Amino acid sequence: ISSTDGLLCAGANGYGQTAMNTSSGATLTFTSVSGGGSWNKVSMSQSSRGCAIRSDNRLFCWGDNRVGRTAQNTTTGNTLVPTEVSGGGNWKDISIGGQNLGCGLKSDDTLWCWGYSLTTPVAVPTRYHGTKVYSSLPQSLSLVTIDFSGHM
Repeated sequence: ISSTDGLLCAGANGYGQTAMNTSSGATLTFTSVSGGGSWNKVSMSQSSRGCAIRSDNRLFCWGDNRVGRTAQNTTTGNTLVPTEVSGGGNWKDISIGGQNLGCGLKSDDTLWCWGYSLTTPVAVPTRYHGTKVYSSLPQSLSLVTIDFSGHM
């Protein structure tokens, strides 16, 4: 994110992960993503996709969408430009981990994840509330930020 809140990407682009409306070649210098806008937070995977929260707290993802990695209500194809995730919402934090999973924290402190979960692809943000992701956390605990990495 630039000093003027623009979102810039660079690097390999085989899946559209630079958000330049193409999935070929490489972007060798940091370039503004397609669609412009003002951004608060960005999280990129190790190789092939990213998600970011715009200044109006909407969540957008792009890049490799196998197993629902970009939360577009499908499990195939590439998302070549930042595209709002299915289901909308007010988001305050985002973390894209490893190969397959992404999670976001909404403004009401609920945790939502998409991509390849513990057992199956999840193509839309799905709320996790005590049975899978953070079942060991006390019910009175409020999440304020999330962060994970590695092969998930």
